[in-house]
Amino acid sequence: MTNPTLLFDAELLRPAIARGALVLTPNRRLASRIRIALAAGQAAAPAAPVFALSVWLQQLWQQLVLRGDPLAAGLWVLNSTQELALWEQAVRSGDMPLLRPGQAAEQAQSAYRTLALWRQLSLSSALRTECAAQPDSGMFIEWADRFALSCAKRQALAAAERDRRVVEAALQRRLQLPPIIVTVGFDDMPPLYRALLQCIDDCSELELPDRSQQALCIGYDTLEKQLQAAALWAQRQLQKNSTGPIAIVVPELNQQRALVERVLLDVLTPEHVLPQQPRRLPLLNFSAGDALAQMPLIRCALQLLELTAHEIERETLLQLVGAPFHVIGADCDALTMFIERICALRTSKLRAAQLRQCAEAVAQHYPQWPLATLLQQLAEHVRRERLRAAKYSARQWAEIFSQLLTTFGWPGARTLDSIEYQQHAHWQQTLIEFARFDQIAGPLDCNAALQRLRTLLQAQVFQPQTADTPLQVLGVLEAAGLQFHSLWLCDMGDDRWPAAAAPHPLLPRDLQRRLRMPRCDAEREFDIAARLTNSLLASAQNIVVSYQNQREEVARQPSPLFKTLPKINSRDLFGVDLPELLPALARRRQSHAQFHIEAFAPGRAPLIDTGETARGGSGLFKDQAACPFRAFAAHRLNARPLDEPVAGLDAAERGVILHSALEYVWRELNTQAALLALSSAQQDELIQRAAVNALRDFSAQQPHRIGLRFTQLEIVRLQRVLTGWLAIERERGEFSVHALEMRSQITFNELLLRMRVDRIDRLADGRFLIIDYKTKNANCSIHEWLGERPDEPQLPLYAAAFDSDDEALAGIAFAQVRLEKPQLIGVGADDLSQQGFSLPSHFSDGEVLQDWSDLQMRWRSVLAELAQQFIEGHAPVAPKTAATCDFCALDSVCRIHHENAADDIDARRENLQ
Repeated sequence: MTNPTLLFDAELLRPAIARGALVLTPNRRLASRIRIALAAGQAAAPAAPVFALSVWLQQLWQQLVLRGDPLAAGLWVLNSTQELALWEQAVRSGDMPLLRPGQAAEQAQSAYRTLALWRQLSLSSALRTECAAQPDSGMFIEWADRFALSCAKRQALAAAERDRRVVEAALQRRLQLPPIIVTVGFDDMPPLYRALLQCIDDCSELELPDRSQQALCIGYDTLEKQLQAAALWAQRQLQKNSTGPIAIVVPELNQQRALVERVLLDVLTPEHVLPQQPRRLPLLNFSAGDALAQMPLIRCALQLLELTAHEIERETLLQLVGAPFHVIGADCDALTMFIERICALRTSKLRAAQLRQCAEAVAQHYPQWPLATLLQQLAEHVRRERLRAAKYSARQWAEIFSQLLTTFGWPGARTLDSIEYQQHAHWQQTLIEFARFDQIAGPLDCNAALQRLRTLLQAQVFQPQTADTPLQVLGVLEAAGLQFHSLWLCDMGDDRWPAAAAPHPLLPRDLQRRLRMPRCDAEREFDIAARLTNSLLASAQNIVVSYQNQREEVARQPSPLFKTLPKINSRDLFGVDLPELLPALARRRQSHAQFHIEAFAPGRAPLIDTGETARGGSGLFKDQAACPFRAFAAHRLNARPLDEPVAGLDAAERGVILHSALEYVWRELNTQAALLALSSAQQDELIQRAAVNALRDFSAQQPHRIGLRFTQLEIVRLQRVLTGWLAIERERGEFSVHALEMRSQITFNELLLRMRVDRIDRLADGRFLIIDYKTKNANCSIHEWLGERPDEPQLPLYAAAFDSDDEALAGIAFAQVRLEKPQLIGVGADDLSQQGFSLPSHFSDGEVLQDWSDLQMRWRSVLAELAQQFIEGHAPVAPKTAATCDFCALDSVCRIHHENAADDIDARRENLQ
């Protein structure tokens, strides 16, 4: 082979083709590679007669159609998606409701196809009796009968029935068949196809030569390490022989595609992850593709069409606005403001009206940004055409969808590259197939039409058409029949190869074993795997077989099909251990050599520099007491979790609204005497006004956060809470409100802090009481202020920072404002005992408190120590209790759960020993 892209030795087939032979392969990929090999070096030559078996069956069916044969006259063949839709109709029309009818339909389609290939599609009475003995199989027979009626009603055929009729016509000599057929790459052939080939006078399997020279076996800890080693090995093979071809074979490649591609590209082209890298055609060919619906260009189209819905997921919207395939993202500043506004709504789904209002708010700052106008046009179109309620044919929906995408400038202003152009062509073809659903279904509403289109796109596997490269990545079946210079077989352990038996759930087990159907038992799987193994081992000169040493804490060995191969390790294969060859580690070592890395001691953060401002106020002390690392991460690194969308208002927002309502009440009353002077009706009016104003202010800051109905319910809740709380305020001794929501900035032990005091009351004797509102349902306790690591140091800090002399401060208190059992809990001077305040006897274990002034002194000492720890960078991961971590979102940074898990594993190992 002289051309590096050739994956087959064409000279093996030229004599047969010269005799007029037709060449059949099990799949289109092998047929394509054989045709390329036969055409290599020929300037102009007719296409070689090489076809996948499925393509040849279609050609034979066309013969029947053109001849007007009774087996084909007046009938049309369903494509796979149309067939699946009819199966789903059959499943859903049954008496037994199913949790996942779509998956049941896929299983039924598969069972029907299997029966056809094993020549059981007549559904004889004996077969029906055998199926009736098992509930699942009996249900399948009912579905199959309903499916057959649906097909007969539409004069349609499933592809499996078409193939059965083609073979029936061939057996009856009603087809013109080629005199000579050569098959290539068939390791297993169903009885239906064997019967067809038996009609050929001269039919033979091409014997491929044994090219193997060396085969080795090597084990690694994970599949990822196997792939890394395979990439490095392939790279070395190409350096020795640039013509290749080299193949890496991975079982179940469709499921493993993302991992395989990431690992191989990381090793072979590590620069691909760097920003500003131009998009390039792949350096390796994959036999497995991705669903067309997951391609960026097509995903963007589907997301644009979802704008017609009443609601759209916030995650979907964020993906959409960042895509380059429309006119929305033309202005980066406008787009940034829009993203900020939709995130500020803090809801997982946005209504269409909310979306338009956010876009209109951005358009006021950026008039040229087109989204607000486009959304308004879309809303008018949806309303005029009644798109959310009306039902149209699939053909009409295809036209509507195309018009909507054009409105948003899809697929974008820039020129599509080769791969995107192919995706766009597939989209156009899919719309044509979608329009054909009118043949099997009636009118659809918008949701059903969009779901049907999405299903079509998801079912299509997109594989870009690119020239073959010297490095091929293949599944096991796709590699059969091809020829390589070097071959690496991944994941060939005794738990992976042969594959485990998996009989079809809708067909009787005895029937499957008797007819030797796919995956029916371990014996059949071993026989198929043995034939494939022999074929693969003969397909290349240099072969490496890898397996996983250990899986789920169980030691593994190579598959018994490779037991004769000599075992080696990485040093035998590469001369060094695998980690020393990986580019990522090499880049990291180079970075370490070029740049000075600051030494880090666990639990020791850098000292606070002069002029450095720590974020936060009293929360800094609360976090330092709870866990020093939390204080460092939150107040110096500004590490914060992402907001999680909630339905309605979250606890923090409810607290903000309640604070605002209380502020309205006391700014109007100012004194307890004024409260006592109110009649019941006057108090209710005041509370109503305060609740309405508080929610009005909240809505002004966060427009569209809650709707009218929710606002009305929240007003009722606020009224009940405020009524209960004012009853508590009436029972207190005489007071006036000195300050509300007082903001200030203080310096405490060299820390510059921002503070906001909810409320300060002046008592009858002129002293002050600092109050902090609490809206949580759990009971507050004065013990949260005590100890060397207090749970709630906010009020102690306010007391320590109080700018009057100590005697002017009478005490501190939690005002627990809630629906059930509101209460005022506090500590202070002895003469506040009539308000229910009491001084604890001990500050901490063994430390007796003398009086209120002694408690204030202890607070200053504890807070000063916490401040000094923070300033000096004392930041170990040291939660106060196990419960401290329950409500902390920084576990991914401190990794305490990983450490605990490691400790648990070590403990279990010690116990086992």
